[in-house]
Amino acid sequence: MKRSLKVTVITLFCIVSIVTQLSLSLAAKRTLEVWASGGKVWEDTYQEFQKTHPDIELKFVPLTGGFDERKQKLLSAVAGGVPPDVMWVDRFEVSQWAAFDALTPLNKYLPKYKVSSSQYIRQTWDEAIFPWDNQLYALPWQTDDRLIFWNKDIFKEAGLNPDKFPVTWEEWLELNKKLTKFDDKGNVTRIGFSVVEGLGANGAEWALGWANGGEYMTARSTKVTLNNPKLVETLEFLVKMTDASGGVEKASSFQGTWGTEVQAPFFAGKIAAMINGDWTFESIARYAPNLNFGVAPIYRRDIYKKEKKLVPITFSGGHAFAIPKGAKNPDDAFQFIKWITSDGTKAHRKASMAFSASMNRPWAPIIYAYQASNKESLEALAEQPVSQAIKDGVKLAHEVLAYTRFRDRSPAALLMQREFLGHARDEALYHKKTPKQALDDANKVIQSELDRLIDEWENRTGRKLK
Repeated sequence: MKRSLKVTVITLFCIVSIVTQLSLSLAAKRTLEVWASGGKVWEDTYQEFQKTHPDIELKFVPLTGGFDERKQKLLSAVAGGVPPDVMWVDRFEVSQWAAFDALTPLNKYLPKYKVSSSQYIRQTWDEAIFPWDNQLYALPWQTDDRLIFWNKDIFKEAGLNPDKFPVTWEEWLELNKKLTKFDDKGNVTRIGFSVVEGLGANGAEWALGWANGGEYMTARSTKVTLNNPKLVETLEFLVKMTDASGGVEKASSFQGTWGTEVQAPFFAGKIAAMINGDWTFESIARYAPNLNFGVAPIYRRDIYKKEKKLVPITFSGGHAFAIPKGAKNPDDAFQFIKWITSDGTKAHRKASMAFSASMNRPWAPIIYAYQASNKESLEALAEQPVSQAIKDGVKLAHEVLAYTRFRDRSPAALLMQREFLGHARDEALYHKKTPKQALDDANKVIQSELDRLIDEWENRTGRKLK
């Protein structure tokens, strides 16, 4: 009887100990709510974080919708005291979120967790700094840039040097005229050189404005300069290029004949040359592995005209991870965004390569903001069964990042995007307004909203910008 009682007591003690340890373990495990992208590659990446941070549990909420929808969702969550701990953001939106007082400044966490700007591509770090208070509001995750791509076979057929792309805008215009084709009815059957977003290019307008010496805003983003002479001249050039491709209406109709994947216009010979992003290399590897193509930087027109010196220029976008204001676990959140933007990029690359292999398709790397990871990406690419042209092109994309620019850091950045590309550019391309009239009108709209946002920010913070 005594022995039975003793066994029972010991058993109960063990059970209590196990339950206590389990309770302590569960209590010690903190939950981070993360609003971010999903999918197989991301899920595998997040699992790697869980392995090295067993005391933190990640709860993911898929991030959907455009900026306006996400703005309403986040501001409501912040106002209600229930924001997520981490949010994936487009970097050019960071200053807008900061102006809305929706994000947590990160500067105080940097020395504690040994994070510095030197670990990241400088421009990606700078883009996450709000110029009105000089605070860092996100850690950059990845980036991209723009290059000139051309079909060498089409160049050969036209009697052009397939191994060298012309440098000057005057040469570009003549090239476009020479390579653009029409059928007997005057319909476009090939665009010679696409430099307009939506008609085969991506990001060219921003890059060409800087290439011409133009600036879209002042350094601290308090004054809009969209209608400065250099940008007016750039838009005039875009109009000439579009007119040489049959005009915007015919070019837009031609766009309706384009396919995707293997039938994408550049792969199908419907575009002879274009300005587009570095993601094009993986698309070539997947859908047009035998494409005979060339790639070159965009060069600074203003410098070349004065000094005959070739200085690259490009345009970068990309994403970052931020901590919303009022997050319940800011230290854990910072540990996560530090990991996901540094060692986590290596886990992401590994997951991306594994996913591509499982789908039996070639792989080419994206550009991470974390510099050490990019070196490893290029080493991994060297072992991939893709063409040397792709490997050389990806290397060039990394090299020109030293010369890249990003859109102005401003709470009016999205309005600038909409007014510049959505209104002013199109009004000029359709010849509804002259380029100067279109940019003058857009400048007024953006400046008016920017002034309102400045007043709102100054009243809230008690600081003066002007």
